Amino acid sequence: MVFIGLSSSGKTSLVKSLRKDDASAEGATNLYEQVNIRKGGYNIEVFDLSGDQKHYIFWKFYTENCNLIIFVVDISNSENILKSKNVFEIFYTSYLIKKSEIIFVLNKKDLVPSESLDEIKREFIAEFSSVPGMEKEDLDKKIIVTSAMLKEKTLFPFICTMLK
Repeated sequence: MVFIGLSSSGKTSLVKSLRKDDASAEGATNLYEQVNIRKGGYNIEVFDLSGDQKHYIFWKFYTENCNLIIFVVDISNSENILKSKNVFEIFYTSYLIKKSEIIFVLNKKDLVPSESLDEIKREFIAEFSSVPGMEKEDLDKKIIVTSAMLKEKTLFPFICTMLK
């Protein structure tokens, strides 16, 4: 699995929460961090790639032969969703990624009023379905809304179902 997304989208915190590390210990990933997660009968090699703009060109090399690309989007404001969509569109269309290999983690739901989550999910789907090759129906099945800070137990099972 490869976690990609913009800087400060929460990729490292999510990986740490999957590993049961202290997710509050933040820090930018230099280029990548590689970890193994052993959980629920799975042994998964995970790459947490830098979201720094100068590192986007390296994403291709880490995602070429992976089983699952996890694109993390900070949903704490609309501007983050639009920026993420623009970066995703360039990545997705430039490298001809198969849509079956991608899931989307809408992260930082703890920073959004719970009554706004459905609206934010609709906004995400509207933005990302404008990317050539992405359809609303596919997107809806490949989204999970979460936050590393909430220590939710839903992310890992969702990832495992997508690996099958």
